[in-house]
Amino acid sequence: MNVYLAGTAVTVQATFETNASVAIDPTTLTFEFGSAGGTLTTYTYGVGTQVVRLSTGVYQATIDTTLLSGLVNYLFVATGSITAITQGQFSVQTPILTI
Repeated sequence: MNVYLAGTAVTVQATFETNASVAIDPTTLTFEFGSAGGTLTTYTYGVGTQVVRLSTGVYQATIDTTLLSGLVNYLFVATGSITAITQGQFSVQTPILTI
């Protein structure tokens, strides 16, 4: 599992394909993330700039970890032309300053 320091911008990606391995765009795509005890944040592709389409079936989102700590879970949820969920997780640690 990847570990990042709080304040790092973490970019995650999802790819959607048919059963025949052909890239496909979902009709609707939402992206959700949160850490234990924190707030669940949801973004929808096409509303704002948080979720970006890189090419057919390939999307990415960037998570600002400034206010996150511990285990962070995320989901890309595709519906419509394809129904699929891609999930992942990473850990966020507070930086330790040594003088």
